[in-house]
Amino acid sequence: MQLSELLCEHCQGAGLEPRAPSAALCRFCGTLNELAGLVCPDCEWVNADFEAEACARCCRGLRRQCPGCSAANWSGADHCVACGRSLDAVAMLGARLAGDSAERLNALAREAGAIKAHEAEASQRRLAQLEAIEARRQALLADAARSRDRQQRGLLLAVAIVALLVMGAVAAVWLVAAWAK
Repeated sequence: MQLSELLCEHCQGAGLEPRAPSAALCRFCGTLNELAGLVCPDCEWVNADFEAEACARCCRGLRRQCPGCSAANWSGADHCVACGRSLDAVAMLGARLAGDSAERLNALAREAGAIKAHEAEASQRRLAQLEAIEARRQALLADAARSRDRQQRGLLLAVAIVALLVMGAVAAVWLVAAWAK
């Protein structure tokens, strides 16, 4: 869950800033809120696993060693929890800002490519479905046309037979009349 989605326990404000591995300070009322996970200082994702070494969202390290005493510290800490030495936040922020933009751009490009591929596949499936529907419609139209043609041929045949019968009857009457003279 993103830290920006969480509300302050005290004032319900949506302005929490990471202050400790599992705590965030409200920008509005100053209350320190305990979180149900370890906050990534880079992307502000709250990782449910307190023992996680890397963020589940951005894969950045959640812990770093103090260069002086080698104690494990939260990667957002400014000073070592064991010896109090500065962890050079300026250098960390500079590295974060320098690498973060290109990395996020690459991640967004990968996501866009995946979405584009997914949409292309979905479009192909929809097109195949529409083509199958159109093929069935064309087959039904062709069947209807053949049935109509058979009916018309049957009617023509019936009309021809009736015409022949009428002509035969007329010829028979004419012959009978001619014979009777």
